[in-house]
Amino acid sequence: MELLVLSWFILENSNSPGLLGIYAALRFAGTLFAPFIGAVADLISKKTLLLVVRLSYLANATAALYLTITDLLDIWKILLLAAFLGLSKTSEMVIRQAILPDIVGRENLKNGIALERLGSDFTQILGPLIGGFLLMKFGMAASYTMLVTCYALSFVSSLPIDISFQTTELKTNPVLKHKRNILINIRQSFLYVVNAPYLAGLLSIAVIINLTAFPLYFSLIAVLAHEVFETQSSVLGFMLGSYSAGAVLGSLAMGFRLKESLNGIFLAATSILWHFSVIGMAFVSDIGVSYVVLFVSGASQSLCVVLLSTLILNGTPYSLRGRVLGLRQLAVISLPIGLTLSGYLVELAGVKFILMVNGVVGILLIIITLILTPKLLNERESNLCS
Repeated sequence: MELLVLSWFILENSNSPGLLGIYAALRFAGTLFAPFIGAVADLISKKTLLLVVRLSYLANATAALYLTITDLLDIWKILLLAAFLGLSKTSEMVIRQAILPDIVGRENLKNGIALERLGSDFTQILGPLIGGFLLMKFGMAASYTMLVTCYALSFVSSLPIDISFQTTELKTNPVLKHKRNILINIRQSFLYVVNAPYLAGLLSIAVIINLTAFPLYFSLIAVLAHEVFETQSSVLGFMLGSYSAGAVLGSLAMGFRLKESLNGIFLAATSILWHFSVIGMAFVSDIGVSYVVLFVSGASQSLCVVLLSTLILNGTPYSLRGRVLGLRQLAVISLPIGLTLSGYLVELAGVKFILMVNGVVGILLIIITLILTPKLLNERESNLCS
C-alpha cells in the first residue's frame, strides 16, 4: 500500500521517474548496514529485535500521517522517511529469515519459507488494490490511516511468536566464540562465504535479480501505468495485484517436493524466466495483456526467491545464520542501484527500452554466474551443511 500511495504522490507532484527511482532506492538504502544487523541478530534475541523493528515501522507511518493531516508532506520529506524505512526494512528482512528455522525447524524450512512468502504475496495483492482505491476516493490521509493500522497489527501479531526449535539448534550447533566483537563476527561470515563457492554463487544470483529484475515491481510498473497506459492509481493497483497473484501461485507451488539434484537447475530456470517476463513488458501495448505478463513475472519471482532463500539457509550453520543472511541482504544493495539507474535512464531513453536492457543484462549475468559456479546446477542442497 505504502509503495503505491507514495509512488503515485511523487509522480503526480513531480512527473519525474528519476525522483521515483530515488524514492524506491532509499527504501533499500539500509542494506548497507545489513552485515552489522546480521551480526547483532546472532547475539541478541531475534524475537526482541523483530518487535523493535516493527515498532519502528509504526513510528515512521505515524509521522507520515501527521505530515499528511497537517498538509506538510512533500517529496523531500517522503525521501527522508523512505531512508528511515529502508533501515527498518533491511533489519526486518534479515531477522525474519533468520528466525524462521527457529519457528518451523530445518525439516520444514522450504514449506515455511513458501508459507511466509505466501502471506506476504497475498497481502501484496490486497495492498495495492486497497491503496489505489483509498487514494483515488479519499486521498492521502485515509490511505495513511489504514497504513498506521496495518503496522500496529503487524507489531501485535509478532508478540506470540514461538521459537521452540531454537533450543534444538543451539544444542547441535552452539554459538561460536567472539560473541562481543561484531567485526570478528562479520569477518567470519565473509570467510565462510569465500570458502563456499556454491554459497557465493547463490549470493551472486541474489545480486543480479535485485539489480535487473526487481525494479519492474518497485518502480517501473508505476511508470508504465502513468506514462504508457495513462491510467489512474486504481489500475496501477490491479497491475501490482496481478504481479502479486502470480507470486502467490509460485509460493503455493513450492509446497510440491522437488528432487534435490534439480534445485539448482530450477533456480536458474525461474530466474531466467523472470527476466524474460521483464523483457515481455517492453512489448505489451494492451493493459489486459500486461496483467498476464505481470502474473508470470510474479510467479517466477516467487519460485526463484523461495528456492534461493531455502538453499542459503540450509547451507548456513545456526551460529552464522544472522551474519550470512546479513550478507544475503547486503546483496539487495544492487536494488537501489538498479532502481536509481532505471529511473534516470527512463527519462533519457524511455521505460520500454530500459525494460529490455534490464532483462537482457540480467539473463547474461545469470549465465555467466552459472558458468563460473557450475555446482549451482548439480549440487544437492543437503550437502551444503556438511
